Amino acid sequence: MIRLSSANDVDPKTFLWKYGFMSNPRARGSKANMTDAVLQFQRFNNLEQTGTLNSETLRKMRSPRCGNPDIVRRSGIR
Repeated sequence: MIRLSSANDVDPKTFLWKYGFMSNPRARGSKANMTDAVLQFQRFNNLEQTGTLNSETLRKMRSPRCGNPDIVRRSGIR
């Protein structure tokens, strides 16, 4: 059986980077960076802060939203 992706499919690492919860895209594979990003996402969305991608966290990531980042990071450019 071939599984087709749907609009509800989400890659957590890409999601967390895209919406501002991971500041360094090169560190996306870092377990500590991932845990910190998940905690920040959970805190921002008033979810239980476990640092893990539990079903409640994934459900929130899959919910409809705008394309703007939740957290806007400033660059070093002035």
